[in-house]
Amino acid sequence: MNPTLSRNAETTAVNSTRITISRKDRVRDNGRGIGNAAEGAGIRGMRERALLIGAELTLGPRPGGGTEVRLHVPTATKAPAHV
Repeated sequence: MNPTLSRNAETTAVNSTRITISRKDRVRDNGRGIGNAAEGAGIRGMRERALLIGAELTLGPRPGGGTEVRLHVPTATKAPAHV
């Protein structure tokens, strides 16, 4: 265990620590945006693939115009043994 985490856990009576590392990617454009368009097969497919790896896909209007697609992928979670 990381000595800093261990020392902190000892002084605050913590018995478990969880560290999560993730990756957040986004794609933006400055076009007209998607407006009220229905979600098509392409976006549904992207969303399904994201779910298969435990990720979250969000899509929506971008401030100032255009569209933003965001993908949040948790890459690692570590729950060290009890202190």
